[in-house]
Amino acid sequence: MIKRFFAAAMLMAALLNLSSCAEKPRKDYSEIVTESTTVSAPPEETSPEPKTPVYDFTEIIKAHESGDASRLNEKDSVIYSSALEVANSIFNDEMSGEEKVVAAHDWLVYNITYDSAGLLPIPTVTPDAENPYGVFTRGMGTCMGYTTTFQLLMILGGVESQVVQGVAGEDSEEHAWNMVKLDGNWYHVDTTWDDFVPDYEGRMPFHIYTLVTDSFMEAEHVWDKSKTPEADDDSKMYYKTHGLFAETCEENTAILEKAHEAGQTMAEIMTKDLSTITYEHVAEYWPNEFGDCVITIYWLI
Repeated sequence: MIKRFFAAAMLMAALLNLSSCAEKPRKDYSEIVTESTTVSAPPEETSPEPKTPVYDFTEIIKAHESGDASRLNEKDSVIYSSALEVANSIFNDEMSGEEKVVAAHDWLVYNITYDSAGLLPIPTVTPDAENPYGVFTRGMGTCMGYTTTFQLLMILGGVESQVVQGVAGEDSEEHAWNMVKLDGNWYHVDTTWDDFVPDYEGRMPFHIYTLVTDSFMEAEHVWDKSKTPEADDDSKMYYKTHGLFAETCEENTAILEKAHEAGQTMAEIMTKDLSTITYEHVAEYWPNEFGDCVITIYWLI
């Protein structure tokens, strides 16, 4: 199961002396990193048949709809009770479907760590890392663990959604993510790739792959589109709905100033190819190019 290692994350790991990444010299904060990652579409290919099964929620859904969880087996009982606890803590009756999507996304990205055992030179498989049981009981999971947990939270939150299986990344490795339906339109959500590794406690959630279109996902993801609804509306993309989209350098700086004043140590902004950023409290930044837009992660001091 694929997990994206973001260059910026590797940089931050070096800054924090994390042992989970390759050795890298400590960066001088007087320098600003300007190397960018250009995200280009993978070669045309047909997504292979998925190998990882999607966890069966049939009995959990029946229990939820009937209000009787007494007949659930031990594993499903733990999954259901844990999911209910999370749902009750992050959802409320006043929230829109979009707000529930972001709340579930942020809970996963903030609280769960990717199970990197499968990424080691000699891969190992952690039991239940590919389903919500491992996510809730161990606090970690693979992409399928993230995806199925998000799916269950959407079911409990009353948001129509589905699991998407395909391949992603330069090596076209098996991957899974979600699609959600909001106000009649479908959008992609990839919680795994928004929770880049190496992870560390307290890092803010990022939203590069939150409520995005088919064309955005196609840059690095491949899937059988005959099995998924079309997603062509970009009006709910996180950066556009949360005041994080800048069309000028002045707007970009204003967003950074607001983040710094709020005490944030990191920030994320979507721009239309702004090449020059000058702000005294930026230690480093890492731009990612997606066609005609750039999503940049900033480290603030």
